[in-house]
Amino acid sequence: MLLRDLLLCFGFRILVRARVRQSCCRQCNSDYTGHTRPAMRLRNVGLPPYICMYSLLAIISAHNVNVTNVRVITREDNFGGSFGYSGALYSSDIGTLDAMISAPNSNSKKRGDEKTGQILKFTNIFSTQSLPEETIFYPSQTGLLNGSNGEGFGTTTLVINSTHRLMCAPRWLNTTKIKEKSPAFLGRCVLVGPGSDSIQEFGPYAQAVGYFHHVPKNMYHKHVYWKGGSLFGFSADSDGSVVAVGTPGLLNAKGGVHVYDIASGNMSDYNLTSYISNLNATSYGYLGYSVKLGTFCNEGYRGVCVAVGGPTMLNFGQVQIIHWNKDDIFNKLIQEINGTQIWSSFGYCLGSVNINNNAYDELLVGAPLYTEWSNPDHVPDQGMVFLYHYDLLTKKYIKRDVTLDGSRQKSARFGSAMADIGDINLDGVSDLAVGAPGETDGAGSIYIYLGSTNGFVNVPSQRIQASQIKVPVLLKGFGFTISSQHAPLSNTYPVFAVSAVLTDTVVIFRCKPVVDVQVNLTASPNPIDLRSACSRDFNLQGKCFKVQFCLIHAIRGSDFQPVNFSIHYFLDTHIQSEELKRVTFPTGQGTTHSTVKTTVLESASPNIPVCSELVVLLKLAQIQLDRFTPIEIKTTFQIQPTHSPDDGPLLDALKANNIVEEVTIKKECRSDVKCEVDLIVSATLQNSPINTQWTDIIVNYTKQVVMKINIRNKNETAYGVKITAEVDSILTFVKSKPDVNCALESIELNTTGIDLADTEKTLVTCISYEALSPKDELEFHIVFDINQTYINNDIINKDLNAKVSTTPYNYEHSPEINVDDNAILLTGHVNIASILEISSISSPKEIAMQRTERKSDGEPVVTGGDQQRTPINVTHKFLVQNKGPSYLPRTEIVVRVPHLLDDRSELVANITVEMLTPSGKVQCTSSDQITSTTPDFPTTYSTTTVDWVIENKRRRRSVQNKCQEKLCFLKCEDGPDLCSVHTCEVKTDLQPNSHMELNVNMDIDLAKLLIEKEFNTLHFISDIEIKEPKHLLLKLWRVTQQKESVTSFHFVQPGDQVNIWIIIGSLMASLIVLAIVCVILWKVGFFKRTQRLELQKDRKEFWQTVQATKAD
Repeated sequence: MLLRDLLLCFGFRILVRARVRQSCCRQCNSDYTGHTRPAMRLRNVGLPPYICMYSLLAIISAHNVNVTNVRVITREDNFGGSFGYSGALYSSDIGTLDAMISAPNSNSKKRGDEKTGQILKFTNIFSTQSLPEETIFYPSQTGLLNGSNGEGFGTTTLVINSTHRLMCAPRWLNTTKIKEKSPAFLGRCVLVGPGSDSIQEFGPYAQAVGYFHHVPKNMYHKHVYWKGGSLFGFSADSDGSVVAVGTPGLLNAKGGVHVYDIASGNMSDYNLTSYISNLNATSYGYLGYSVKLGTFCNEGYRGVCVAVGGPTMLNFGQVQIIHWNKDDIFNKLIQEINGTQIWSSFGYCLGSVNINNNAYDELLVGAPLYTEWSNPDHVPDQGMVFLYHYDLLTKKYIKRDVTLDGSRQKSARFGSAMADIGDINLDGVSDLAVGAPGETDGAGSIYIYLGSTNGFVNVPSQRIQASQIKVPVLLKGFGFTISSQHAPLSNTYPVFAVSAVLTDTVVIFRCKPVVDVQVNLTASPNPIDLRSACSRDFNLQGKCFKVQFCLIHAIRGSDFQPVNFSIHYFLDTHIQSEELKRVTFPTGQGTTHSTVKTTVLESASPNIPVCSELVVLLKLAQIQLDRFTPIEIKTTFQIQPTHSPDDGPLLDALKANNIVEEVTIKKECRSDVKCEVDLIVSATLQNSPINTQWTDIIVNYTKQVVMKINIRNKNETAYGVKITAEVDSILTFVKSKPDVNCALESIELNTTGIDLADTEKTLVTCISYEALSPKDELEFHIVFDINQTYINNDIINKDLNAKVSTTPYNYEHSPEINVDDNAILLTGHVNIASILEISSISSPKEIAMQRTERKSDGEPVVTGGDQQRTPINVTHKFLVQNKGPSYLPRTEIVVRVPHLLDDRSELVANITVEMLTPSGKVQCTSSDQITSTTPDFPTTYSTTTVDWVIENKRRRRSVQNKCQEKLCFLKCEDGPDLCSVHTCEVKTDLQPNSHMELNVNMDIDLAKLLIEKEFNTLHFISDIEIKEPKHLLLKLWRVTQQKESVTSFHFVQPGDQVNIWIIIGSLMASLIVLAIVCVILWKVGFFKRTQRLELQKDRKEFWQTVQATKAD
């Protein structure tokens, strides 16, 4: 809560009805009331409950405000007197800067303990001596002998001109004239002139009666405040000839304003009978809470125009523009401007600034309780200032698009105060200060907005916080009130004052002078010819150029004085990386290390520039990367601090403190700006490792694909070439040869126009920074690895598609004149090459058996005994080996075994077919069990044949009949309907150098093998056939992949058998011969072991003797 809000609450407490009284006084402890016509929604910035108010007054300036060298005035002996609630700065007759500061809640020494208030005058406030109190004004000293306790003398204090001062007491009560039962705060002001007896008291309601008035019931309550409680002098403003005084309590707090002409003594008035209309809606609108004089009316109105704020008018707040002519009696309403947000206190504070010297002032309206609800991060009571300008077409004030809102802090109450603080930077345009006393937990801040001919922007040039003010007492509510601007006679820069009421402290600020600087930056030579070496004057190797910076300065509003400047050079500022920068400063040893350098210039003479020169070296390797982008040289300048930095001059914050020069590289083109090129690209694909048998990409064999690229140029020199290779993602980028700058990039769209089916793509971008003249060629290779993850995918495209394109690296500065030959399409084929080798073995391989004969009735007669009556078990094994180079896709193997004889009798029983693969055992199924054994392969097949499949080298016999040349054959070719067919499904790919084994096990009934006597051998043959895989990448086999396994049966006649006694006799003779041999060996001592040992010992001794003899 603020003092002026307390005045309203306590001023009406006695006179209003109980319901209104309770609603108003609740505002001292709350920001909201539920009454239909609540009192002003007042601010609470966290003060102790016993005071419910505070304020502060301080000097405000913009970027050149001296916040350290300040003047502080403290009234510790008058704590709680609200010292500094209002005040003004002015120049005395002798040229000193004086201050008039009020303390409206202080005790009057003339009236004992009564808090009538007082005003103190301070002389020569910037003197190095302690500040004397020259005069203390009390009500009795100004002719207000009947002053009342708590009248708030000094609530409003104005310096009208060099001779007159205005002092108001809005809570003054005329106790000698009032006749009603309850007193009313009428308010009055006093105008103090140059002489001691020049004191003029005025107040339209000071002597009048009729504080209460009966109002018709259909218009409002039965009794209302009429003139009583008008609070005349609550706010005031002056232009030097007239004074506008606000009366926010007039007519049941509807409020109003009176304009007083100082020369004539005339004052505007209201026709209260007509003014009472619409009182139901306008009561407690507090019109006159703030007033501001300005050029707000068009040329058709003579006299005075004043803007009057009513912060709770119609609950949304309202500003009225009122015209008054001293020849008239009543005010005339010109325009009403309504707020847009309820309870935002629109009109709480008013300001006016003329920013472009036109005929009309800008009107500024503060709404300190405004909340930006449209912002999801909104905070309550952040506050806002709205800007209005006069529209010549409508002849009304309309709102600008720009609003001011500070830093949008919670309970900041931005817009509680504002003032035209003058031209603080001497640029010819007035500047604005806006207070936010609730910021930072009630510490407060001031925001400075520099004016321009285009108006204000919502970017403050400076934010001054309470914590920046170095005073003994912690300030609170900084920014509640801001004094009007004043420029002392001895200074062209304005001075401002702000006070901290709760701590009874006033702070005075001054501005630092502003320096204007003219600078110039050049580079030579510019452009740079890379064929030229450095000048001999520099004594440097390589390519270089010179940079020169010159400066001249002047101080606004002051005589010339020397200033030292710090100059900072920054090289190639377009490039952030130090390593990639194209230029550098040389060190004393000729090496290049830094791209930043600092020098100092002393500007000691007016109108004479001072300069500095530096040498810059070029880094040719980096220049090749980019010849077209200018090399930007940026130079910044700052004022070096003086021995007293608190008072030293500053650069203009609205002007740039840097200058930029661009250096270009000379190119070998007809136009140095652009080099027109004509690039031609050619390319081929080569597989690695190279194989003369296959030219395609062979799965599992081809490891890499090399893209050979050639770029030629037919026109002007190309400074940098960009090559893009776009391929299917079965290829993975590895490297480039020679070392061209290539990188893998992501790609989302098919930019080639090539149908790459559903596969993903790989995009590789290569850049050559070397200059490519018309007579040169660029050749390099891009190496790709085969991505096996994609290769093993069944949906892979059969063709490998690729596109190679080229463009100039810097197309803007090096355009292509013919794009038709900038791209080429390449196609490669992907194939699976699986070479199979099939072998077989049978067990037993051959069987000898007696011929089976038939009886006269056709039944077989077995003469070989039980052996031919028992079925024999036969096994046929097949080994399938993949010799590569590619894997064998999933397929199936068909096994056929002769099963039935011509008479449909069963020759073979218990047939089992089993397959062993690298992934495990597979049980094959017979034909009567098969439902569907075809794998799920793609439906698109190749019809191309190949010549690299190895044929089965086994030469088949030409068989026209089942038997020929004493040989008979039993196989499925001769009677496929008599065979048992088994299918083995290969569910996984058979990798190179892997194999799988098929075992065919069966029982053959030998008794049923009938054959004519002229034939002596029967070949029992089973076979397998590997079905061709239905894979997109596999070409058709030219030779059927099949193999046979044979078991031979040899038939022997019964008469051909050997007599059993011959066999027995042969065995007996063999035993007799063996016995004779053993006896002979025993006789010769072969079996005597000891004799052999002795013989070996004798031989050893003999040889030892021989060796000894030779030694002698």
